[in-house]
Amino acid sequence: MTWQGSDYMKWLLSLTCLLVGLPTVLCAQTVEHQRTAASDRNDFLCTLSYSSVFYSISTDGIPSLELDSALGIDLRFWGKIGFSGSIPFIVLTRPRKYSGNESAIALGDPTISMTATGRTGAWQLSAQLGYSYPLGIWNPYQAKQFKLMSGNGYHRIEGSVSALRYMDPMTAGFSVGAEHCFGKSYRFGLGTIPLSVSLGFFATEALNGAAALSAGVYQRYSSAPEINGVPEESAGKYSLSASVSLLLYRNQRSLSIGLSKSLSDLSSPAALRAELTFTFQTEDKR
Repeated sequence: MTWQGSDYMKWLLSLTCLLVGLPTVLCAQTVEHQRTAASDRNDFLCTLSYSSVFYSISTDGIPSLELDSALGIDLRFWGKIGFSGSIPFIVLTRPRKYSGNESAIALGDPTISMTATGRTGAWQLSAQLGYSYPLGIWNPYQAKQFKLMSGNGYHRIEGSVSALRYMDPMTAGFSVGAEHCFGKSYRFGLGTIPLSVSLGFFATEALNGAAALSAGVYQRYSSAPEINGVPEESAGKYSLSASVSLLLYRNQRSLSIGLSKSLSDLSSPAALRAELTFTFQTEDKR
């Protein structure tokens, strides 16, 4: 599903400026948000989020700016059970002198998931199960027409387990995940990606009550795509990436700005990521 035209781009940029401009009143405080996270006892917590990753790319020799964005909602009950959903979308804009289409917007593959969280000592353990529906553009002919690809065409199920240790003012942990992609229809059969596995390590250091630094290293291996059980390629794909970001927090609002870079493809440019969240909560009455 796509939209084209400069009016949509102006609307999106205006919304982005409004959202990013909201947390400008952030200031330094005592260290508290890490302790708050370590002892979360809210009956109900709702977090709304907006994120964008900015890429500078070239399509058919035309320089372009791509924004991989998403709107998300996360619902948490008693700090133990959670339900979340996200709707991704891609914005591609090109200089007017190269193309008559200034911008194009396409929906990606929406995801829903369920999370269970528990604590043992200083560790917080979480298990997540999610499903993605192939709503985005993946067909090569459509991708060539709109000059963008916003989905992978697969119905996808994924699960992960993560462990986070609180060492106020630092938190550190790791996550292990796996996913299976199935259901992409070709003229000659049904396409799947049997298994993809991921492993990540991350840490966050609180600078004060309103700011923190976060960094992580992530690796992923995907088996070769198959059609009717026959691999399309001789081997799977491996990727390694790293990220660093600054988190600003105040009054249940947070703004994260950071950079991510592929370490397995050093020729690829770094990407700029920004994420804004709003949190609403009810306190534990016990």
